[in-house]
Amino acid sequence: MKKSLKIIPAMLLVLLMTMVSNMTLASDGIVRYKVTAVEDKARVRDFEYLSYDQVYRNDQEQAKNELLPADKESELLSHVPVGGMIIVELLGANWDMANGTNWTYVIHDDNGNELFRSKGFDHAQPPPAYISHGMAYKTIFGVVATKKEVQAAPEETPWGDRVYVVREQIEIPVALPDSFKVYVIDKLNKNRCCYALTKKVD
Repeated sequence: MKKSLKIIPAMLLVLLMTMVSNMTLASDGIVRYKVTAVEDKARVRDFEYLSYDQVYRNDQEQAKNELLPADKESELLSHVPVGGMIIVELLGANWDMANGTNWTYVIHDDNGNELFRSKGFDHAQPPPAYISHGMAYKTIFGVVATKKEVQAAPEETPWGDRVYVVREQIEIPVALPDSFKVYVIDKLNKNRCCYALTKKVD
């Protein structure tokens, strides 16, 4: 019984510390957005939006971690994009599909007005992977095995598809409203993803 009574205060202390941590996170003054997928027809593996505040905080922490002098830190922070940034992972069965030049990013407000449009970047193509294809067949002389190595995309999805993966960061140079939509458009496959973003209220 005494042992149980000792455990209860410890559990209460852990619960209290968790609540305080969550309250601190919620009231840190950093603007965040909730992301909801509206359309998911293009091969976008991951989508993330960082607000101006989040990018500023990340760059500030980077400057302190790298022990940058005050003038260098100020210069770094002065280049934070006012609209934050989009971070995506794009997939393609071949390099032309995955490369940023195949993708377009468009932001609309709730009335459908275009706020921002940008093409992706041209990235350096990674080296391919090599896959061994083996085959065995029986002859009068016994079993004969053949092996052939072929080039393939360097990464593999959970479903076994070989793909190229491109990670892009798109800076937004315009201020964005409390709610807006981001379209990530695959030009070659004529597909797109759409994400609705809404400012979180603490």
